[in-house]
Amino acid sequence: MAQTIITNNNTTRSGISFCGILFIVLLLLKVGVVETQVVQWSWWAIFAPLWVPSAIVVGIMAIITVFGILVAAAIAYFEDK
Repeated sequence: MAQTIITNNNTTRSGISFCGILFIVLLLLKVGVVETQVVQWSWWAIFAPLWVPSAIVVGIMAIITVFGILVAAAIAYFEDK
């Protein structure tokens, strides 16, 4: 009779990401918590660590979708011939 060993490798990570830390640093520099006002950037640049990763994912998904539609159209076109 064979013996089965079941292991549970569920790991959870909690904490703040690199983008979160970068956002907090840029925000603190923007509002002037540090004695010198180092940055005079727009709020779009300050919030960039939060929205740029999402924009990259959406862009990649859009490229994959367009590629998939083109491949499906090409397959349908050549099946008719």
